[in-house]
Amino acid sequence: MRITYYCIAAIVLAATGCGTSSLAEEYCSRLDSCNNLARSVDECVQDSENVLQSLPKNQRDEVEFELKMCLERPSCDGFGSCVFELVK
Repeated sequence: MRITYYCIAAIVLAATGCGTSSLAEEYCSRLDSCNNLARSVDECVQDSENVLQSLPKNQRDEVEFELKMCLERPSCDGFGSCVFELVK
């Protein structure tokens, strides 16, 4: 079953950062490569970075840690399940 993660991206991807490849870019690219992104990668990254600015630092840090754990999952199913658990 295909789950669309665009809405999840707006919430979970509050863990973006600066640098060559931000966590938002990695996350959105992974959603795209797993065919679970409803919009473009650029829109996903932009939305995620906007959400980041609204979160307190301690919450951002926690989301970033959890998201990195999800990105380490090798399969799309494992990645999707992990992200789904984050927003549950």
